[in-house]
Amino acid sequence: MASSHGPKHAAGGGPAYAGTRKGTVRRTPPGKCRLGGAAWIALVFTVLFLMTGVPPLLAEEAPCPSRSMNEAGVIVGYGQGSLPEGCYDPLLVIVRLGYDLENRVALLREWKGVLSLYVEPQVNPVNSAETEIEFGVDAGVKYMHPLSGRLWGHLFASVGPHYISVVTAKQTNGFIISDVVGAGLTWFLTEKSALVAEYRFRHLSNADTNLPNNGINCHFGTIGYTRFF
Repeated sequence: MASSHGPKHAAGGGPAYAGTRKGTVRRTPPGKCRLGGAAWIALVFTVLFLMTGVPPLLAEEAPCPSRSMNEAGVIVGYGQGSLPEGCYDPLLVIVRLGYDLENRVALLREWKGVLSLYVEPQVNPVNSAETEIEFGVDAGVKYMHPLSGRLWGHLFASVGPHYISVVTAKQTNGFIISDVVGAGLTWFLTEKSALVAEYRFRHLSNADTNLPNNGINCHFGTIGYTRFF
């Protein structure tokens, strides 16, 4: 992941600040700051629990997922991090496009699971006192494995260029690198369609291309719908 390398300072010895606008991050007491994100993540984990508990009851009726796991899906989510000025609450709006590597690597056809590459273009509004935005595209790798009947689990990791508009003493705005790791569950509705619930951890920093570069970390809960073909 892109390293933050600790606090950065300008040549004069003081903190290096980016941009000319005043900080626009919403100032909220820490307890209230956490409430919205906690509620969203709790909802996602409730979905995960239901997806985990129901499949054994429906295993005999479960559709057989398509062996071709090329995918196209939509994912939405809520995340929360913290900045010196207050909360940083991105709302994820993501399109996921995946390519099953079994199409290219014959050895993978012997695996029980599925290894795929994917890209995720996204435009993410940020909940703050003023309108803020993130946008960019991540490229990554995902491994899916059958668990029980309709239920598959998956792990994934991605990296990609992004732009952020927020002004903060912690991180330069503009160009930034997004590093994401996560895990989730896929619940097949039919052979070629599924609901997805995921947890994501994301780190934003710019590999010291500009200062300050202390990084912004966020935890996300997401849900989505995907089609396989």
